[in-house]
Amino acid sequence: MVRAQLYSVEFWARSSSVERCSDKAEVEGSTPSVPTRLDLSNLWTRQVTSLVQEIKKLEKKGGGTLKTNSFVLVQEKAHVVELEDNKEVFGEVEEITSRAVGAERANVAKVTLWGPDILHRHKETEETYICLKGEGELFIDGRIFKFVPGIRAIIRPGVLHAARPKQKLGRVVFLCVASPAFSPDDVFEDSRRRIW
Repeated sequence: MVRAQLYSVEFWARSSSVERCSDKAEVEGSTPSVPTRLDLSNLWTRQVTSLVQEIKKLEKKGGGTLKTNSFVLVQEKAHVVELEDNKEVFGEVEEITSRAVGAERANVAKVTLWGPDILHRHKETEETYICLKGEGELFIDGRIFKFVPGIRAIIRPGVLHAARPKQKLGRVVFLCVASPAFSPDDVFEDSRRRIW
């Protein structure tokens, strides 16, 4: 007669959920049908080993994106987009995370402006601007605010807004965190454009 005592086991499943086997059970006359600690440990080790191998492949290639059901690991240079109005470039956006690499719920961009941004609003997206460097100004809902390192502005959907450097030859650098992730279809420009 084979007796096995099964104890509480927690393990990470590929779908990123945690399953708990918490029932103590005695099985007589057969091998337990639920995974043992050793089986779970081997499963986890194989998954981690597989991920490490994929990461090493990315490093060998000099970058890339690893997508799984649970996460996305990006090891490539961020995509940079120039901001322009009537063929005048006034800034750039470095897409740190975006829908292009798998960020659906939120994304982060580093924005550098050397001219005023176009006044705009978003129907769905909430944005948080976090000033990193330089001295600038924010236009939010008809008012102008100082925008310097340490200042964070949370801009709700539907609110007209834009940023600009304080001085004509200056620059302002900030992070823009958007939720849900930024979509060009959710940008509605104001007729005043960059005059504010």
